[in-house]
Amino acid sequence: MIYPGKWQSIADNMPRDFNSRKQPQANKQIREIVGGRQAAAKQLEKVDPASYGKSRNLLSGAVT
Repeated sequence: MIYPGKWQSIADNMPRDFNSRKQPQANKQIREIVGGRQAAAKQLEKVDPASYGKSRNLLSGAVT
């Protein structure tokens, strides 16, 4: 059990060298994300609300 006041001595004994940790590598297949109002409007034009509304709860239904 850690008692109040002893946390500092425990923190002082923790290792501070993290150089041995492996850094995550970036996925080379990440696509560029285009943002902004025009890009959002273009994506919204692709949505068919009637089709989505009829089939959204089905396993093979429309997805937004």
